[in-house]
Amino acid sequence: MKKIFLTTSIAVISFYAKAQTQYADKIIATVGGKVILQSEIGKQYLGKIESDKVELPEYEKCGMLRDAIAAKIMVAQADRDSVLVTSQEVESAVDDQISRILLYEFRGDKNAMERTVGKSIYQIKEEYREPLHEQLVYRKMYMEVVKDVAVTPKEVEAFYNQIPEEQKVNIPASVEVGEIVLKPEVDPEVEKYTRERVEDIRKQIVDEGRPFETMAQIYSEDDGAQNGGEMNLNRKDGNYDSRFVAAAFKLQPGEVSPVFRSSFGYHLVKMLERNGDDAKIRYIVIIPKNTASDYDKAIAVLDSARNLMVASKLSFGEALNKVSNDDRSKQQGGMVRDMNTGSTILSMDGITSTDLAMEVTNLEVGEYSKPYVYVDEMDRSRKVRIIYLKSKTPPHKMNLKDDYTMIQNAALQMKKMNFLMSWLSEKKDGYYIKIDPNYTNSCEELNIFTKKK
Repeated sequence: MKKIFLTTSIAVISFYAKAQTQYADKIIATVGGKVILQSEIGKQYLGKIESDKVELPEYEKCGMLRDAIAAKIMVAQADRDSVLVTSQEVESAVDDQISRILLYEFRGDKNAMERTVGKSIYQIKEEYREPLHEQLVYRKMYMEVVKDVAVTPKEVEAFYNQIPEEQKVNIPASVEVGEIVLKPEVDPEVEKYTRERVEDIRKQIVDEGRPFETMAQIYSEDDGAQNGGEMNLNRKDGNYDSRFVAAAFKLQPGEVSPVFRSSFGYHLVKMLERNGDDAKIRYIVIIPKNTASDYDKAIAVLDSARNLMVASKLSFGEALNKVSNDDRSKQQGGMVRDMNTGSTILSMDGITSTDLAMEVTNLEVGEYSKPYVYVDEMDRSRKVRIIYLKSKTPPHKMNLKDDYTMIQNAALQMKKMNFLMSWLSEKKDGYYIKIDPNYTNSCEELNIFTKKK
């Protein structure tokens, strides 16, 4: 089923296609006063190949151009209908997009991202701001257009019945999994030792004249050590620890900061250059390490919580709020989500965490695992967690009884798509639309914009 609405982030596509073959640029479509360039579709096409790790036929660009034209019409109509997004919404979307790329592609390593792209995170954010603004307006307008579209149970059944039998695929086993995550507290003596160690490094730099760059290469405990801790920093960039930014921008060029603590560890920062909200710095970070005793204490806390849940004296939600100190897990209601779709329904075939797959296999619905130490796939840190198996569906052939919600969602999306196509067909005559003949002659998908009523 071909979709008429955008389903992939413009910004992510641009990022994925950063190092791919360049397209000879020309205008291939005009909608009102807005143009669509051949390079935009080329980047989206190459980005889709890179992100999905699949080969795509060239005709996929037809659908991409169709979606781009549809988006331009909807954004223009949103302006006419006063459907707007706030600057705060845009900034939040930009920050979220950068954070996702950092987590999924670079495990949170900002320096690695900047080296790969060849730009500072601040510059990358500037490039993403306009396409993300357009995307947010598009999404809001789309929701406005289809807000009254709904499907009845009879329509869901009819949708299911029109699916050919050979396309009623075998659905793999799936689960819904909750987790209560505890990051162990670092022993106070270890905190003290770590700070003293960084104080000694500062003394060697400031009092004994040791080069900051050399000391960063020797002692700093992240990838920034490879280039002597050098990095570009923007005061308004929300992707950095606020204490780190504040400490850095107190400095004048050539000055070395006192030792300070951020959420990552203990730091030293040297200011190299400053220009308004932009700066070039060097930094050193030493991370306080958890001891075996720290993990034992965290396991004991979770074990007590588990005993109360098993005895029905504490609910999963209550335990999550009282015990967990992992912000990301708590924000997701303690539910493990598919990183690609955001769904809480996890295909057993798609679970990449070996420990999670093993724990789930050994649990019955409603049971809790014993607390155990694991490595967080996002930030590679060691934490402790309990797994809760909320539901489990065995492998089966698609059917209305077991897969009603999935089929209902598909039926609703199809109905929304058809409604949107009709809406676009009505609205297109109110806009000047010009499409390169090379595309109109070879892309049936563009007929919606070229055929007269």
